Amino acid sequence: MLAITGAAATSRRPTLATDALMDWEAAVRACNARVVASLVAFSVPLDQAEELASQTWARLIEKERAGELREITLPGLAIKQARFLAHAWLRSNRLRGAFPEQEPAGGADPERALIARRDVEIALEVLSRSSASARAVFLHLYDDPPPSHQVVADRLGLSLQRVRQILCEVRRAIRVALEGQR
Repeated sequence: MLAITGAAATSRRPTLATDALMDWEAAVRACNARVVASLVAFSVPLDQAEELASQTWARLIEKERAGELREITLPGLAIKQARFLAHAWLRSNRLRGAFPEQEPAGGADPERALIARRDVEIALEVLSRSSASARAVFLHLYDDPPPSHQVVADRLGLSLQRVRQILCEVRRAIRVALEGQR
């Protein structure tokens, strides 16, 4: 069981030199399999369990950087967060299967809404097949508010050129996948 406590965990704006930030990569390597296994045991298909686990780690890292986590005990915290996401995912899937599609609020074109949803699903599928570094770059760059490419390069320990190259490759793969579906 990994535990991150003390000044590093309570700092409002930790720097890259803090133990909490340096431990995330090791924590994910050490605990991700247990998080995924707990989701599979929760009746989530493996591919969706892996996606939910990725979302879990992203949320935990985001919360830690924002200073919202006083103590981080792993894998327990990650499993709780992942199960929360899985519960929402399972509920939405049950609702989609139980009720017919309704027209979106505001009178939007249902066909456009379905196309947009399919496009997002295709983009997420392409992203899930991408390397871990490509997913990390993409996740950081589409944060709200989006950081500069240089900030992402510094966070991930990559060169600015590599961040831009990864972003172009991922966008191209998504574009090709979307064009193949049309």
